[in-house]
Amino acid sequence: MNKPAYKDSEEKLKELEFQEIWITYSQSPIPTLVLSECGKHLEYNDAMAKLTGYGYDEMPDIETWMIKLYPDKEYRKKVIEIDKKSRHKEIDIKRDEFIITRKDGEQRHVAFSVYNIIHEMKLTNLQIVQGEDITDLKKAEEELIKNENKFRELAESIHDVFFAMDRNFNCTYWNEASERLTGILAEEALGKSIHDIFPDIEGTKVEKSYINILKKQKPDYIEHYYRIGDTDYIFETNAYPTRDGLSVFMKDITARKHMEENLRLSELKLQKQTEALEKKNIALREVIEQVEIEKNIIKDDIIANIQELIIPVLEKLKLSNSSDEYVELLGHLLNKLSSSFGRKITKKAYKLTPREIEISTMIESGLMNKEISLLLNVSCNTIEKHRENIRKKLGIFKKDINLRTQLRRIQSYY
Repeated sequence: MNKPAYKDSEEKLKELEFQEIWITYSQSPIPTLVLSECGKHLEYNDAMAKLTGYGYDEMPDIETWMIKLYPDKEYRKKVIEIDKKSRHKEIDIKRDEFIITRKDGEQRHVAFSVYNIIHEMKLTNLQIVQGEDITDLKKAEEELIKNENKFRELAESIHDVFFAMDRNFNCTYWNEASERLTGILAEEALGKSIHDIFPDIEGTKVEKSYINILKKQKPDYIEHYYRIGDTDYIFETNAYPTRDGLSVFMKDITARKHMEENLRLSELKLQKQTEALEKKNIALREVIEQVEIEKNIIKDDIIANIQELIIPVLEKLKLSNSSDEYVELLGHLLNKLSSSFGRKITKKAYKLTPREIEISTMIESGLMNKEISLLLNVSCNTIEKHRENIRKKLGIFKKDINLRTQLRRIQSYY
């Protein structure tokens, strides 16, 4: 059965309308697809061919379009469902984002905008679909999200208080440390003025610092006191200008400041103790000097007593029948009562025996070998042998050095 003539005419008019609309969009630099209401006519311009990678003869209808651009069945099913609802006007799609697969296998993010066109002759309804490649934008968004997540992770890992504000001093970020310190949750702080969160900063150097940072776009550092609840804190605040406002790091240094103050007080106390000790040392030196003076006085007293009291008695002994040599030795030793010869001659370095020390004292007093032998009731040869040993121990054996002279040097120099 042949088609009625008016039907052929209607089809030709629809075709003419389609072509008329197509001519309008074919030269557009925007990737464009013109689709009839039944999906029988599918035309797309050079920009769309470039976007998809497919030529005109490779996708003659909407079904082929769907299969090639959305090869994953589940994903394609979702796209088709959205397309059907749009055609039946169950939903009014103005713009939606899909992931297409190009001919070369590369996946691109494309934002499709759909426009329904009703021709003035009302012979046909058409859909104009225009695409925008937003792959780079999506990558930038993903990177931004990653960076934002990294920033948040970094901010939350900071144990000190960290918050951010916009140029109007409204809070835009509030980390967990800020919550712990103030008891204000992030959802309560975000969007609030910093003056509402910290009402006592108005007119303080903290507020002035924030204002200067925004004005001069330079970071600032301050130390300040602030009371939160019933607790007084000392904070070390570093604030930095940002593109949208400023970021603030607040470190609680209360314990450190208290420790520094305690250290300062301890140093002050130690300084006072040192000064007191120095005064005591001065007094002690004065006491020691006085002791030395008194020792010298005692020494002089001993010498004076010997000369005035003992020596006269010895002179009287000389008049008796006592041994003159013994009396003279006794007198000599008494005169040396306060000297240091005895201490020096007995040094361990010389290693003298008690008998050698006794003989050395007599030699130093001026007694000869015969006199010493008589006093000690030994032979002169024995005394000579002792003298030889003493010279060896004093390091003058077989040297042209007088033994008595050497003994006197010991008293004078050592």
